[in-house]
Amino acid sequence: MPAAAEGGFKLLSFSTLLGEIFTFAILVWVVMKYVWPPLMNAIESRQKEIADGLAAAEQGRQELQAADERKDEVLSEARAKATAMIADGDKRKGEIVNSARGEAESEKSRILEQGKRELELERAAMYREMEQKVGNLALNGASQILGREINAEAHGDIVESLQKQLQS
Repeated sequence: MPAAAEGGFKLLSFSTLLGEIFTFAILVWVVMKYVWPPLMNAIESRQKEIADGLAAAEQGRQELQAADERKDEVLSEARAKATAMIADGDKRKGEIVNSARGEAESEKSRILEQGKRELELERAAMYREMEQKVGNLALNGASQILGREINAEAHGDIVESLQKQLQS
């Protein structure tokens, strides 16, 4: 039996200590042989998953940043195109308005010229009608003065000379 120590505890014997050391060594060997490798594989696998997740997150962040930059580029291109289209539209509007003005001016000139021609034709017709009426009045007046009737067919040359005199 082991000797009692001063406080009431018994000291372990050397054989018990050796048995405990041997049991602990076997336990360490079993843990290192069968438990430690799967545990380390699980830890390494988890570390790899975490590292892959962090890399994927970083890649996603970079892709998001690139998408933001691309979005800004596309928006600025769209704004530039819209501005150019508006400017082209304004330019085209000005061209159409100027073209319409030119057409309206030419149409106005054509209508004025046509009106002037019609007015000239009416004036000429009115002059002819007035000449005939004045000629007839002159003949009537002359016949009354002379006391006899003048035949317009027989005295056509006289009527024509009177009409020529009235024209000038």
